[in-house]
Amino acid sequence: MVQAKKTYIEQHYTFSVSEFEGLWEMTFMHPFNREEHVSIYVVAPNSYYEHATLKDIPIVEAGPRLSEVLNNLLFKIEYYPYSWGLSGKKIVSYGYDFESDYTGTAITTIDLTAIAHKEVNEYFNFFSGLEVNVVNESETVSGKGVMSKLRLDLDRAKEVNDLSLDFFTEYPIELLSLMYQGTDGSVYEIPLSKSVQTNSSIHLHFSPVTAKTFFLIIKQESYTLINAIKSNEEISKNELWLQASERSQTLYQAAVSDYLDDIFPSQSGILLHQEIIDSYKNINSDVAEPSRNPLNPYRSDFDIAKAALDSEQR
Repeated sequence: MVQAKKTYIEQHYTFSVSEFEGLWEMTFMHPFNREEHVSIYVVAPNSYYEHATLKDIPIVEAGPRLSEVLNNLLFKIEYYPYSWGLSGKKIVSYGYDFESDYTGTAITTIDLTAIAHKEVNEYFNFFSGLEVNVVNESETVSGKGVMSKLRLDLDRAKEVNDLSLDFFTEYPIELLSLMYQGTDGSVYEIPLSKSVQTNSSIHLHFSPVTAKTFFLIIKQESYTLINAIKSNEEISKNELWLQASERSQTLYQAAVSDYLDDIFPSQSGILLHQEIIDSYKNINSDVAEPSRNPLNPYRSDFDIAKAALDSEQR
């Protein structure tokens, strides 16, 4: 198998993207003529494109190292258009920055060299993939408080660019880390530069990500555990307090009982007693069955009364 010959690129001049799903535009020094510049569009993991060229500029696939960097860089971008901080700079001072299959007239792939990949990761402070189980369940308490991991599951995978959380607690809560699980199953970290935190809520705004599951690492520094071990003196004080509490409760109940005994023979007590007795008179009393006879015919009552009056007048 014949391995394709690599063409090394010494330096790039610009590297930018105009929108979230856009292609990255790059210009670099022509590897065979230092006086010329070459322009290409680079496909990032989130890029969307339909044609092989755009404005007569070739669209080039990013290699695995460059794709990894662009995927991680996606979550550090806070606004568009965006140009990365290495534009116009030599990434590797003593070597090549990129490698490609550029022939002088055609190019289909471009990637960071191994040493440039290391330098870029250090420049942007990128690390290896995150571990999902960040917090050990057996070590939930630290010396400065409690730290725990919160998992949020949405109804489905969707594009999300903000989160708001309300915590029902009187102690302040601090968000230490925000992560999400991508559609590929990997876990990625989202920068917290846009988070607004109060004692009871956290508001987050970040570049759009497609995810169903989010992980938050939160901490309460104000919380401290109480030592369960008590001295004999503390135990004695607690027992005395319990005895005093029981005695106070007994005295209170006795005082209330005496008070009720005092007011019951009084006038107000007698009236209350009488009202209660009267109310029982309506209980279980016989109620006459309503008459089912038809009503008197129309004007019959009037006619009877009129006849009676007429007879008396005669």
